[in-house]
Amino acid sequence: MNRSSSSVIVCILLAVTFGCAVARQVAAKDLGSNTEHPASQSRMDETFQNFGSIAVNDSFQIAFVANDSTGLFWADYVGEVRAIALVGQEAPGTQGGRFALFTDPAINTEGEIAFLATITGGAARRGIFLFSDGETRPVVLEGNESEGEPPPTGLFSRLSPPALNDLGDVAFFAKFSLPQGSLETGLFIFWRGLQRLIIVSLDFVPLLNNGSLAPVGSIPAINNKGEVVFQAFVSLGPSGVREGIFRVTYGQSTDFGVVALNGQEMPQGGRFVGRFYRLVSINDQGEIAVEARAEIDGKNDLGIFLLSNREWKAVALPDQTLDADNRIGTVYESTPVVNNLRQVAFRALVIGANLGDGIVLAEDGRFLPVALPSQEVPESGGGEFSKIGPPALSNNGDVIFAAQVCGGTFTEGIFLYSGGMIRPMVTSNTPLP
Repeated sequence: MNRSSSSVIVCILLAVTFGCAVARQVAAKDLGSNTEHPASQSRMDETFQNFGSIAVNDSFQIAFVANDSTGLFWADYVGEVRAIALVGQEAPGTQGGRFALFTDPAINTEGEIAFLATITGGAARRGIFLFSDGETRPVVLEGNESEGEPPPTGLFSRLSPPALNDLGDVAFFAKFSLPQGSLETGLFIFWRGLQRLIIVSLDFVPLLNNGSLAPVGSIPAINNKGEVVFQAFVSLGPSGVREGIFRVTYGQSTDFGVVALNGQEMPQGGRFVGRFYRLVSINDQGEIAVEARAEIDGKNDLGIFLLSNREWKAVALPDQTLDADNRIGTVYESTPVVNNLRQVAFRALVIGANLGDGIVLAEDGRFLPVALPSQEVPESGGGEFSKIGPPALSNNGDVIFAAQVCGGTFTEGIFLYSGGMIRPMVTSNTPLP
């Protein structure tokens, strides 16, 4: 269920640090450049390139976007790869519309995949779809009208990427226009096989003096216990704007709660003083991992924090020792994820012998370096990691990530870290299915 988004990767001193010709191509791709050598362009029609968002489940399967977000794919640990949806294919329920772009898939233990897609032609511009039992069907389409609880929901617009749990529940944000013409923001949850739509209006928050929430760019996270968490800004009128983490529980009844606000004190000392990153993670014990700015021992820094047993604790802070040769520099846009083993995986700028973005697994106060810049890539013919994306984490403790490779027999790939070892799952040498 946990996912990563490699669209937020920042290319930091890549060419200088690694002296790799690939660095220039990577930077061009990150800036949206389509200028490539003709041989590279023809090869993209045959093999995987430009890996995007990745999600992993607990059944040893992944879902991922690749080839400039023009295809959505499924793969397992054994090496089988399948295409789930491709650009140009008809988008179900859109009256003739066709898929144009895919983002942010989520996959559950049953192998169901929820994803957000842009659509050309037809009756909808974007939609959230669910792939299940070999078929793709729409969950919600922009412009659609749907009945929910409390009714009516009005027309959907501005859909966020979806979250998906093992029960098939799908959570997402959307704007919705009511019959009287007002436009509101809501958190929507399709519950029990899409049979019931729960709406939590974010324009009226009783716990915060009737403030309104704005989950700008936020993606909800969902667990298997009927809980959804998300980051949002809250407008409190004359009191100004604050930022925080919020939790919604759903089922036979719906409840809303504040998990953290900037300015809030932490039991072990320090307080949250600034931004919370838009991607939040929650496990089945209700433990929540976030990236946030905090003031601890007089220092104001970004860090990774875990809410466990109703207390916030720091998981990782700048200048902490990673291993004998490296320390953690910063955790900006680290996309932390927590699993049911209370492990937290995140991306950090590593400073030391391995300079650049790397992936770290935190467990019981210890750091395990998963993948570091200039680290040798297995099965690559001597290649080294040059640019590493954020992690996805399963409840088995497996970490999945995409990375660029310098000097090897392939230039990029999706990798599995399991049992202390890394191996490639899909690479730029893997034929398209």
